[in-house]
Amino acid sequence: MSIVRNCIALACLITGALAPNLAAAQAALAPEFRVNPATPGNQGLPVVASAADGRFVVVWESDKGSARLNDIYAQRYAADGTPIGGQFRINSESAERQGNAAVAMNASGEFVVVWNSATHLPATTGVFAQRYAADGTPRGGQLRVNTGERDIYALVSVAIGSNGDFIVAWPERGKSLPVATNVVPGFIVAQRYSADGVAKEAAITVQNSYINNLRVPSVGIDEQGGFVVAWNSDSQVGLLTPTTNLGQFLGVYARRYGADGKPLGAGFQADVSTSGIAVDRPVLAVAPDGSFALAWQTNAPDSTPRGIMLRRYGVDGAALGAPVAVDAEHLLRKPALAANAAGQIVVAAYSDGLYLRRYDADGTAGATIRADGGTTSNAILQPAIASDAAGNLVAAWQVYGLDGSGRAVYARRFAP
Repeated sequence: MSIVRNCIALACLITGALAPNLAAAQAALAPEFRVNPATPGNQGLPVVASAADGRFVVVWESDKGSARLNDIYAQRYAADGTPIGGQFRINSESAERQGNAAVAMNASGEFVVVWNSATHLPATTGVFAQRYAADGTPRGGQLRVNTGERDIYALVSVAIGSNGDFIVAWPERGKSLPVATNVVPGFIVAQRYSADGVAKEAAITVQNSYINNLRVPSVGIDEQGGFVVAWNSDSQVGLLTPTTNLGQFLGVYARRYGADGKPLGAGFQADVSTSGIAVDRPVLAVAPDGSFALAWQTNAPDSTPRGIMLRRYGVDGAALGAPVAVDAEHLLRKPALAANAAGQIVVAAYSDGLYLRRYDADGTAGATIRADGGTTSNAILQPAIASDAAGNLVAAWQVYGLDGSGRAVYARRFAP
């Protein structure tokens, strides 16, 4: 099974045999390589997912240097990093901008790509999905996931189970309330699908608020079909202790669900701050047994660790200790997570380059390593990471100027 976070920065989980000790240094299998074959214009915002045997797919956003707006492209790879065929376009409509892609792949190599599209009204943006067989063949046409007229607010997320069932999560924004035009209701919504692309039931409202923005959802699914949804909130009435800093009610939240789609209790706060610390960009990885990990970005005052925070949870949803700072010097922004069935976790984020840090199942941290080749001073942005069953990793990122024209997507493989 594979679980991948949204778009801008993805998490991936693969089931399989017990992985080796990730706290040991991982070696790059080869130099970094360019993913996008077309170099004119901008190629960016990569996401990546892997199958149990090491096959993987990289998905990105491209304008191809033309007058047309962005499309979503993908490239499949064999386990040894050899491209399988050429790049292919995911979206079937191209009248407007397509962006903010997310991808999930299960152990057998089936995968689903979701993205935002401005190709329909009355809502300003929609959420679409496209399913693929393990050989890369499309399964049916693209699906419109959201319904109604609410605006879709940026990032979306997708997870797929070993049987091909999948779930999509996205944020929605309602209309401004008439009593206060600057108050916009927020919603986190999820839709479950069977492997044939048919919705299992009506969309699930994971959380709603009539006074706060809810955004940046991340979803993961376990072997039994249970799932977890995480999100970021400007505040969460009933879940966050009010602070004296008005306008600073930020928090990272999550909610667990059973395989029947019913909630397992109320939502809960993952970060422990009640002092107005800015937190953002939550990402989630769920293990086959239902245990999970959350990571997020902080913009903290001097008294609080900055950078990426990580918190682990057991099968019952109980926190396995307090949040821990991953690396306050190197892993600072846009976290991504990869995990395996052995409970081992890899966190990726960027600062002056793309960095990784590995954790064993007991929480023991390994050394921080730099994932990109370090051959350029150009900004390394938008990290993504995925793991196969043996613990081999694929990291992808966006960099400016290396392919001779605008942004480009690069990747690198690592041995356990």
